[in-house]
This record gives sequence, C-alpha cells and structure tokens, in this order.
Amino acid sequence: MSCFVFNHFSTHVGWIKDISIKGLSFEYLHKPGSDCNPEVVDIFSNGNGLERFYIESLPCQRIYDIALPLKSTSWMEMQARRCGIEYVEPTEDLVNKIDTFIISHMRGVNQTDR
Repeated sequence: MSCFVFNHFSTHVGWIKDISIKGLSFEYLHKPGSDCNPEVVDIFSNGNGLERFYIESLPCQRIYDIALPLKSTSWMEMQARRCGIEYVEPTEDLVNKIDTFIISHMRGVNQTDR
C-alpha cells in the first residue's frame, strides 16, 4: 500500500512509515541544500486496491529529521531521511479524518499507538 505526505513549503513528498492520532513519520529523499521543516502537510493515498484518500492542510511541527543508513542508489546526491511530525491543534474534523484514514488504510499494520 502506498500512503504519502506532502510538505507544502519545501515540496518534499514522503512515504508514511508510522501514523497515529498525534503525529506521523515519513521517509523521503533529501537533496542537499533543501530543508524539511513542515508546518502544513497533506496526507494522501493512491488507492492501490483501497479507496483513495486525501487530508488537506494539516498543521504540524517537526519533532525530528534523521539520516537513514545509506542504501545502494543511483541518485548519489540524494540522501534517505526520516522525519517525524506532530499535529498542531488539529480540529475535530481533522482528527476524525485521521482516524478514518488509519482505520481504512492501516489494516494489518501494527496499531499499538491507537
């Protein structure tokens, strides 16, 4: 399944690795000189056998942004990284959308944080 996060201010797109009602982490390819400090993100899925899903303009703040062990890649100037964010004062509507997303798209994934 493919679920993604899009950072409005730096145009980073990443693959969601962990998600909860309070925040998420995602992996992305970092190009030197660009910064990943999201203040607003969108969460979406491409469907991939499930219903397509989109949550727009989710306010957040970065908790961490770490380098991942180097994997063999032809994009030598790119670095794999993982960024963790927490949602900042999400509305009740956004919390409900996040919960719906988790329930419908994360079946079979470890749900210990729910």
